[in-house]
Amino acid sequence: KARRGLFFNRPGKILIMKIVIFGGKGFIGATLQEKAKESHEIAVFDLTKEDIRKPETFKNLLIKEKADAVINLAAILGTMNEAPTVEELFETNVMGNLKVLKASYEAGVKNYIFTSSMTVHGENEIGDHKTRFSPFNPKHGYSASKAAAEFSMMQFLKEAPEIKIATVRP
Repeated sequence: KARRGLFFNRPGKILIMKIVIFGGKGFIGATLQEKAKESHEIAVFDLTKEDIRKPETFKNLLIKEKADAVINLAAILGTMNEAPTVEELFETNVMGNLKVLKASYEAGVKNYIFTSSMTVHGENEIGDHKTRFSPFNPKHGYSASKAAAEFSMMQFLKEAPEIKIATVRP
């Protein structure tokens, strides 16, 4: 079992951390949780109880956990054909993410990982591969909400440059 406080930053060594996962019961979260618990302490916030749009439902839990990192996988999904309202998408995927980020920062979390989407670059066509350097070109509300969330985190860094933020685009 992982022991908290053993931090190695040398090649070949594992960095053991206390990690809180928002949205840890979804498709990506369940797999991540299984793999990460082999070498890290994991806490999963149940989004039926903790609402990322309402920090009062999770802020004290974050403070209590004393996490080294927060991974935010929580989102409302949507495509051009099937989507919740634009208000729901942006309220959760943009503002909810910002509330989790701010509460994490205020709880002393040093590392924040946000799960975005490659759809921020537009739809892929055969032979048209997108990279992290491709321009944003969202085609629907979900991809626009993920792009807006990424931009909002860059703005947040101007207020709190101490927190390290990484974005993953599966």
